[in-house]
Amino acid sequence: MLKRVKSLLFNSADKTQATNEPLKAEESDIAACALMVEAALQDGVLDASERETILRLIEKGFGVTGVDAEALLEEASERASKAVDSFGFTRIVMKHYDHEERVKLVEMLWQVIFADGEVHDYEASLMRRVAGLLHIPDRENGLARNRAAAETDSL
Repeated sequence: MLKRVKSLLFNSADKTQATNEPLKAEESDIAACALMVEAALQDGVLDASERETILRLIEKGFGVTGVDAEALLEEASERASKAVDSFGFTRIVMKHYDHEERVKLVEMLWQVIFADGEVHDYEASLMRRVAGLLHIPDRENGLARNRAAAETDSL
């Protein structure tokens, strides 16, 4: 995720290629966004605050805006609806994200969960599973949760 943002900022070839076509998202970004959608749906509903939070995180974390952010969310939602479990998404993230990027993703997932103002048992359970599959120790997961809670309170 961070590597992709850096390449967009510092790669002059990317800067000069301006098209009107929607961004072709990387598989790892789609997987990360699908995890956000899964986190939002754990309480049974993807409400407006969760959707807005996911779009904001896509824009901030992946460096895409507008139509591209909507397209990424749509693709991730479609894949999440077809998925049987989170393992496929976490496997892709493990392959492409370094430890720091995975911790940041866990923090983003917590922000999605906090978006509706309530942490349901299913959401907390998902986060324990996802953090484990992403090889994030409990301590780092807890710190990411605290940062996400502070970020959510400051919005």
